[in-house]
Amino acid sequence: MEDMITTIFVLGDEILKALNIKEDPQVKMNNAEVMTVGLVAAYFFVGHHERSCQFMVEHNYLKNLLSKSRFNLRLHNIGEPIWMLLFQVIAQTFKELNPGQECQEYILDSFPVPVCDNIRIDRLYS
Repeated sequence: MEDMITTIFVLGDEILKALNIKEDPQVKMNNAEVMTVGLVAAYFFVGHHERSCQFMVEHNYLKNLLSKSRFNLRLHNIGEPIWMLLFQVIAQTFKELNPGQECQEYILDSFPVPVCDNIRIDRLYS
């Protein structure tokens, strides 16, 4: 887990440097940290950003945290081309780190899940 988090951060930071993306010097969390927290949340915490932030602070990966709304804004302000490039680099890196697994298969679960089940809706219109 530690190696994965460190690798994600370093790759994200190097990509941002290579693309010459500058940040305001007053930011509490740089873009590489924001991207790392987002990916750690997706991979280890089922997309729960607050748990990911809490974990990253407790294990000394981060020193400063943004508020929930500010973090969400910063995460969504990172452009899609940057995310796609980061995903490609991470995928290639992990493929090279695991050479014995040449035939990798990915499964996408597309089974619909009900979000809301209004059991009382019939009573409202009876």
